[in-house]
Amino acid sequence: MAITLDTLKSFLNEEKLQFDVHNEEKQTLITGFNVSNFTDMNGNKGITIFLQLVGDGTHLQIWAPSLYKFDPSKDNPAFLAACLMIQAMAPLGAFEMDQEGTVLFGVEVPIEDGSLTHSQVMRSLFIIPEVVDHFDRTLRDAKATGEIRFPEPSGTPEASEGPDRL
Repeated sequence: MAITLDTLKSFLNEEKLQFDVHNEEKQTLITGFNVSNFTDMNGNKGITIFLQLVGDGTHLQIWAPSLYKFDPSKDNPAFLAACLMIQAMAPLGAFEMDQEGTVLFGVEVPIEDGSLTHSQVMRSLFIIPEVVDHFDRTLRDAKATGEIRFPEPSGTPEASEGPDRL
């Protein structure tokens, strides 16, 4: 059955999220969220997120690109350990790093012959800025000092509430 770009648009509209069609041919939307802790590489307090349908809508990829830059020759490898530990706490999402050391956080949802509900898409979308913002200090400290310190457990992100919209 799959899912269409129009369906994704309607889900984002229901949530009153601002978004643009980033690339109609590649079925990609772009949106963003204001956050309180994370600062991007340009000094902005916000997280840009892409949503892309792959394989004629049988697979949904949602990711926040270029969150961190990791240089193994100067950055502490504790950063990578912290990424893996956070991934275990936020099982929907995963950190990825390309050959240039650019780190992203994303969610991949196989749809195959089914479909996705509004709630499933929103949970997959909202978890990204929540996790990144919640654990930003942990990741930056691990990268700089090698110390992995997590926020208090009471502050664990809950995907059901949703982050602030841009």
